[in-house]
Amino acid sequence: MAKLLIGTLFTASLATAGASVPKNDLFFVETFDEADPFSSSGNWVKSSNERYSEQVVTIKSANSPAKGFESDKGLQLTSDHKFYGFGSKFKTPPDTKDKKEIVIQYELKLEETLACGGAYIKLPRSIDNFDMAT
Repeated sequence: MAKLLIGTLFTASLATAGASVPKNDLFFVETFDEADPFSSSGNWVKSSNERYSEQVVTIKSANSPAKGFESDKGLQLTSDHKFYGFGSKFKTPPDTKDKKEIVIQYELKLEETLACGGAYIKLPRSIDNFDMAT
């Protein structure tokens, strides 16, 4: 079963380095409270690339959450030695004209030992008609 739980909290904000950001200034927040964020009403899209075929991603709480985080949920990757590809668009592209920095934060909890792998974020440029699934 799954080795990885991603994103009990996923946030993005524009900030000046070292400054704290009020919650209402975050331009992207995901807490994975929705039962299926990949449904037609959800914010997330799975890749249609054959490299990611048969990827099964579920939403669940951690098996042994840290104290105070028992109700947090995240994406659970369900197969060993598989590639997963999925993404979500920002509602509006971040405006960095005033030299603000983009701060991306996500949490990753390993439910079991990870023998080989990694987790990363890609931030492509905003392009008209960008297809998240490809």
